Amino acid sequence: MILINAQKHIKVKLWHLIIIAALSVVARVILLGDYIGHDDAYIYLRYAKNISAGHGWSFNPGEPSYGTTSPLWTLILVFGNVLGFGAVNFGVLISLLALFFIPIIGYYLISLFTGEDIKSFAYACSLATLPWIIRWSGTVMETTLATFLAMLFVY
Repeated sequence: MILINAQKHIKVKLWHLIIIAALSVVARVILLGDYIGHDDAYIYLRYAKNISAGHGWSFNPGEPSYGTTSPLWTLILVFGNVLGFGAVNFGVLISLLALFFIPIIGYYLISLFTGEDIKSFAYACSLATLPWIIRWSGTVMETTLATFLAMLFVY
């Protein structure tokens, strides 16, 4: 009974969510450093490089092909090249931003269904520490952005 009454008095503030989200990004950077992904990441980077250089949608210049599994992500990486950030830096930035916002949107999503701060905060914490989200974040892969956008769509 005391626990139930205590839960009703717990109010999660935005700064609580920001701390959890920031810790998730810090954990990713500490645990995985500059790891940008494996084979698929390099495929995206090759296509982005060729598109940016005017060689069209190709893995090898002059040989049009459609070997990327996410054309939108490829175009996002091209945009990073065009802006001068570079595809790797831009992809990592987008991925880490998505990682930051996943626990926050997760909190608000569960709040809609439960109306309870403590359950919503527990869900946000579980998202912030989920190994697969941390593992794929900060890579030059679309996984973290796709997760964030799917959650945003449901919200």
